[in-house]
Amino acid sequence: MRSALTALSTATLAAGLMVAGAGAANAQDARQFTNAAGDVRCEVLTFEGGPYVNCVSERARASKPECNPPNELIPSVRVYRGETHAGCWNQGLVGAPQKLGPGQFGQAHGVTVVADPLGNLHVFVGAGYAAFAGNTVGGPQAMSSASSF
Repeated sequence: MRSALTALSTATLAAGLMVAGAGAANAQDARQFTNAAGDVRCEVLTFEGGPYVNCVSERARASKPECNPPNELIPSVRVYRGETHAGCWNQGLVGAPQKLGPGQFGQAHGVTVVADPLGNLHVFVGAGYAAFAGNTVGGPQAMSSASSF
């Protein structure tokens, strides 16, 4: 039941981001951070007064075969209002990409994105660890299951 509600709230959020326009989600304030290779990316923007994060990873395709074919779907993890949801994303990201090398970080809207030496991106919202994107995507538990970390 909870996963159905999470899926419904995620679908509602995605629809709201696409339909609501600048009033609810301001694409002009979006920031996009990538790893050095550019194959793992996170966008950070505000939605209804709070941070919204969407990370996508080309490298996670093996761990999420349902997120294929390329150029249609990509493995993703979204963080909004304290909830993390891994799934597939079918839209592009907004904001000009800023490449992060190992150990570098980017910040926007109370969110910090950190690149590690293996090309993974780690997302912190406030002081809490919120998401991982690399060979897999997901919440904090995904980092422990990533084969490269």
